[in-house]
Amino acid sequence: MKLTKMTLAIAFMAITFASCKDQKETPVTEETTTTEVVEQPVTPVDTKVLVGSWTQPNPINDKEVQGFELKEDGTAASINMATLKTNKWWVEGDKLFLAQESIGNGTSSVDTVSYQFQVVDGATLNLVNGELKDTFTKK
Repeated sequence: MKLTKMTLAIAFMAITFASCKDQKETPVTEETTTTEVVEQPVTPVDTKVLVGSWTQPNPINDKEVQGFELKEDGTAASINMATLKTNKWWVEGDKLFLAQESIGNGTSSVDTVSYQFQVVDGATLNLVNGELKDTFTKK
């Protein structure tokens, strides 16, 4: 009886292996997709339009203005902003960069802030940084 069970088990395994032996694997084909990157052309900005004094109403005193002056040599100065000194400026692509020093409570920190910018009719400067949007008028 043991021999019959063992013979049946071996026969079963042989049939199982034989049935698997002739099966061919279906080749797996990879599907590739090509993504085309289209770069938006950046229109060069005439930075000369940015040179000058840009102000906005002072939110603390509506009889005053505040802002900054952008000079031809890349230096800058703050206008009526004793605690925020603007020192330098430059443009890269469609961004205006302002190097500023925050002075207050006996401490100071230097930071460079980038803004998306738009000059409208040479007299209005819109600056956007995230959710913050400021508008300045050229003097």
